Amino acid sequence: MRVALERMRLATLNLNHRTRRSAIPGAIVDGHLGLAPDVVVLTEYVEPEPCREMRASLRRLGLDHVAVSSPIEYRPGRWSNQVLIASRWPTSAATPPDGPPDESAQSNILMVTTGGIDLIGLRVPMYTAAGDWYRYWRWLEGVIGGDLVIGDLNVDPARSDRRARVLASLMQAGAWERVEPMGSWSYMGRGGRASRIDHVLFRGPVRASAARYVPEPFAPIHTDHAALVAEIDAGR
Repeated sequence: MRVALERMRLATLNLNHRTRRSAIPGAIVDGHLGLAPDVVVLTEYVEPEPCREMRASLRRLGLDHVAVSSPIEYRPGRWSNQVLIASRWPTSAATPPDGPPDESAQSNILMVTTGGIDLIGLRVPMYTAAGDWYRYWRWLEGVIGGDLVIGDLNVDPARSDRRARVLASLMQAGAWERVEPMGSWSYMGRGGRASRIDHVLFRGPVRASAARYVPEPFAPIHTDHAALVAEIDAGR
């Protein structure tokens, strides 16, 4: 029987790699050091092969256990975005979900067990065609499991358009709950248009008791996202 820790702190950040392998600025590591996370989830991350420097940076945060979704090279030098999860505790990755609608969907999700919870790190691809968007969310609704989902879901619940309603549908189907983070934005688009598209979902005995968006020192210099920090009550 798994025994979950009573409390943990999770942080997630979209690195804005945009399918290109990029160096991780020192400010990204230092910023997470100030957040004191137990688990870090990095999305829109590209790592075709293990990076020693990145692993060393994570060890400085006390995060010795690392899992990364599989790399997919869709043309020379261009890789589908990935998800990295680094934890203080031993981490085992689950088999990727079946039947992804495309390679981007496959590499932008990572399911692990760590600290006694089943955690999904997720970055929803930003499909431009409506058919691709709804096809992806129907697939996600059928395969998503575990105790907690955190990452860039590319949906702002405050918007009333049909594309934004997919999150409510997924939450209803899976009995997920969502905590409203403190802070005004998680993504700053071109022209200064702000939105709240990074979220933490939870269910069952695992609860997110609080969450907040932390822009500095990450945005706007190093990425276009704020970090999302969530306090988790994970006692079973």
